Amino acid sequence: EEWGDPLSDASIWQAMLEYSPYESLRRVLYPALLLTVGLQDPRVPCTQALRFISRLRSRALNSDDDAPQLLHVRASGGHVADGGRFRRLEQLSMEFSFLIAAVNDAYSVTQSAAAAPSCSSK
Repeated sequence: EEWGDPLSDASIWQAMLEYSPYESLRRVLYPALLLTVGLQDPRVPCTQALRFISRLRSRALNSDDDAPQLLHVRASGGHVADGGRFRRLEQLSMEFSFLIAAVNDAYSVTQSAAAAPSCSSK
């Protein structure tokens, strides 16, 4: 009732398609992405993340060297963090390491492009 019935109402079906991250993946350049999923998540099966990352990689115009799309599968835990503060700190350190590497790579590409000689004719 809350969302309506997409099988009987075409407008609801279209709205759900537009909202869906999986259905919205296009053939464009994507930034680096770290997708984390819990193997035992009762709300979102890990197969959903596998399908998403596979489709993203097949649709991305950039190579994995330019902007990696990574999937991290946690053996325990589910929809929320697991294992207390130390496990959460491990998770945060992995996320920050990825973020620093992604920003560093993007900065290096920008600096290389800025340092490249101009091809304008005079």
